[in-house]
Amino acid sequence: MQLLRPRTIENRVIYTPIKPFVYFSPVDWLSRLLARPGVEAEMDAAWSKSKDSRADGVMRDIFDGEILRNFKGPNGRHFMLGNGEGRYVFSLSVDFFNPLGNKAAGKKISIGLISLVCLNLPPHLRYRSENMFLAGVIPGPKEPLLSDVNNFLAPLVDDFLKMWDPGIQLSRTDDHPLGRLVRCAIICVVCDLPAARKLAGFASSAHTHFCAICHCSLKTKGGGKAQGNLGEVAGKGTGNSKAERKARKAERKAKAQGKGRTSEAAGKGLNDTDYYSWERRNNLDCRKAAKHFRRAGPSTAAAESIVDQTGVRWSQLLRLPYFDPSRFVIVDAMHNLFLGLIHKHFTGILGIQLLPDKEKDKPVFQCNMSKDWSGFTQNGIASMKKVIRWLEHPMTAQLSTDDGMKLWLKKLSNERADVLKFICNEYSLAPIPFDPRKTHNFHRADHARAILQWVISLSPLRTTADYQSNL
Repeated sequence: MQLLRPRTIENRVIYTPIKPFVYFSPVDWLSRLLARPGVEAEMDAAWSKSKDSRADGVMRDIFDGEILRNFKGPNGRHFMLGNGEGRYVFSLSVDFFNPLGNKAAGKKISIGLISLVCLNLPPHLRYRSENMFLAGVIPGPKEPLLSDVNNFLAPLVDDFLKMWDPGIQLSRTDDHPLGRLVRCAIICVVCDLPAARKLAGFASSAHTHFCAICHCSLKTKGGGKAQGNLGEVAGKGTGNSKAERKARKAERKAKAQGKGRTSEAAGKGLNDTDYYSWERRNNLDCRKAAKHFRRAGPSTAAAESIVDQTGVRWSQLLRLPYFDPSRFVIVDAMHNLFLGLIHKHFTGILGIQLLPDKEKDKPVFQCNMSKDWSGFTQNGIASMKKVIRWLEHPMTAQLSTDDGMKLWLKKLSNERADVLKFICNEYSLAPIPFDPRKTHNFHRADHARAILQWVISLSPLRTTADYQSNL
């Protein structure tokens, strides 16, 4: 594969990388972080705070979890017992995005960011941009395929191997002017599903072995193993052994029979809700399958057969002696919780939801429109019904707080301008611009302020003057 291309600079031909990878040293970044006043003390206090907070049995941070409570250092003792050393843990994240914006039309370009967060920092500090570490930028225009992401992880893993054992000796920190030995570890991978699978070496979520936690399969009932003899499959890695030819033939037959996943065998693993029979993945099995994959070679038929049987590939993170791929891949909280995928899955797909409380959801008043708004487009009618539903139901309790007003102002401002204008004209509401001197060319937010002021005026919870002072 060609890695360099010729370039002519001042009549001289030089060779430059086709895809340059921008990488930053975590050692340099950590040195600067520990030199900032007060930061080192906060990071060292994370271990003692978690020990004190576990007295009531409530988990308040990742340090209260089982992984870090039992995490061992290079010497076999608990990682927090460092005899004056700095012991810090990190979460690793890789995310891909379109630098030109998420547009429906045009060529899609995707680049990736490799970032780390020091979990020793308090929760209110660890995710601030000035406290996060950008390790590297994965060049585009396309995302790396499957195991190719290992090429970008290699320098980061090299640095963290040194930061684990023997550790790095810093000449000076904020609390240790004479220097200090520091050891660090990557304790978890926090990404969306596609990126997490690539980083940890698991097959995609659409694979037969789709789960990174258990052996649940689309082909085996109850999540039982379907691994076979990995040593025999890996063989010599040439793809010509009798076992390999037999495995490929069986694989083609299975694919032909289960095409489209419409057969009964294609969904037995998912239909079995007896979780006592589920078998969890473990570190030893994952590493064994990954080593066989690496020994067979990433582009051989034997390697693909191993992935088909186990759903595991080799990952650079497995070079870290403490990394457990079966436990260090975290559930994607951002998409599942904050963006509401779990709510959508349970209510929209599974149909699990509470019946509506008619008394609780009873409209406060009726929005009777004197003017006909049936002439709106289909999207306009949908927007109008949504706004009317908001106005008819109790919202003044939320509007009594500053955060609630900002939330509703943002929600209304995202609706169609013609709908907001129609409601303002219906109830004779004058737009309220952010700049009082403005007398024309009103925006959606100006009409939204007028509507919210009208709602506030109908409730004794807050006066119009109080409301205007916060808009």
